Amino acid sequence: MPSYRYSLAFTGYAATAKAITHTPMHTKPTFDLLSTIFNLMVREEVYSYWGQKGDCAPFFLTTYCEKYNTSMCDLDEAWHGKDATRCPDPVYFGNIMYSGHLAHIGALVHLFARTPDEAEEALKFKVGTTDYTLDSLVSRLVFQAEGQRDVLGGGITCEPANVYPSCQSHLHASLRLLATEDSAKESRFSAIRKNWQEYLLLDNIAKGWDSPVGSTPFGERIFEIAQQTPRHPSIPDFGIPIGCASHDVWVLAYLRSWALDNADTPAPDPSYVLARGRELLKNHAGWKDGQLQDERCKVLSGEENWDVASAMYPVVEAAVSDGDFEKSNEAILRFEKQSGSGVNTMWYTSEFGLDVFVTTQLAMSFVMDNTTMVDLHGAAGVKKLARIKGEGYINEVEGDVFVRRAKKGDKALDVTLVAAGEGGEEVRVRIGGLNEVEGLNATVNGQKVSLSFEGEELVVEGHVKNGVDTNFIVTWT
Repeated sequence: MPSYRYSLAFTGYAATAKAITHTPMHTKPTFDLLSTIFNLMVREEVYSYWGQKGDCAPFFLTTYCEKYNTSMCDLDEAWHGKDATRCPDPVYFGNIMYSGHLAHIGALVHLFARTPDEAEEALKFKVGTTDYTLDSLVSRLVFQAEGQRDVLGGGITCEPANVYPSCQSHLHASLRLLATEDSAKESRFSAIRKNWQEYLLLDNIAKGWDSPVGSTPFGERIFEIAQQTPRHPSIPDFGIPIGCASHDVWVLAYLRSWALDNADTPAPDPSYVLARGRELLKNHAGWKDGQLQDERCKVLSGEENWDVASAMYPVVEAAVSDGDFEKSNEAILRFEKQSGSGVNTMWYTSEFGLDVFVTTQLAMSFVMDNTTMVDLHGAAGVKKLARIKGEGYINEVEGDVFVRRAKKGDKALDVTLVAAGEGGEEVRVRIGGLNEVEGLNATVNGQKVSLSFEGEELVVEGHVKNGVDTNFIVTWT
């Protein structure tokens, strides 16, 4: 879990949840951050693990790869053929634990871009000698999901031959978001999502998951890490259904980002699965002092998964948002006792080196509710972030400040700033979309201030104090 790809991707997910909740009318900082994350994710040091000789995960592959100096990509090549895998290309085949996150971040870059051209330029990349775009990356993922639709719901492998439902969530979230922005993709992408949804909620989910709490052994799993064929004869089958709490939490946390509500399917309603899964996890026998200590997670991947489950669990409770945050508060309190701080920063630490992962999960849980995942990946999110002529949106905030809020109301733009440095800061807020409206008025903390135009941009100036909210409001008729 300390892997670069997870630290980068989850930083992006937390930032977008914060942006759509608090600053939907100031997309540039989030776009810039997502673009940086995307560019970092396509650096070789992030994906090189896939072609690393003699180094395989998880535990059941490690011994084989060490003995034969084999990589995870080599295993896929042996089972599926050189033309199918193009080793060591990390996105061409399998490796959804990387390519799924790359597609998800790419789709969010596209969402937060101010223009299609801005998005297209940010999403060109090269791995090895192959040039990719977001479209060609998604095409590879769609090709695999459709080609394997009758095998484990079209699930794409993470480690060779193993399909993790948690990783599939990020592929399907990207498909939902991209189809929302391009209706021509809706039918095809929805069919892929529906196929996976039926497999996940009918075939993969544990038998007895909806039985009364305590009547079945829920220390095992809710969702199964499934095995896909073919497998090398030297690598044994699991023998038993594999999964544990950290994996279940992950699946549930992102379920609403992609699942179809009104799918014509016998599968249970995703909202009910989320609520029921949360109930099972809340009552898990492994909770101890704010940490979800699932022994199966320890056996599978080590005790670090206890912090994975504990940090991500508050995201699940936020996604349910039924007013019961007892276990979340216990987990947060535990991490609060080991937080770190710097100049204008704070973070949560983990004894397992998962500082970024833990911090991003808790930060995300603080800003979201039961609509956030749905909105962020659907039509509501596109509408919230839309830069519409005649409605105000921020192009730039000049000054060393934090933008805490940037939302539009009924013929109003509401912006809340806090100075980062001591002594306050003189700030210029540049606003687009209002050059043809009438009755413009601007206030800073309730006091009327002058405004001016520079080209088509409205400029409002004011003094922002350190450590205290300063509220800029622009209205028009």
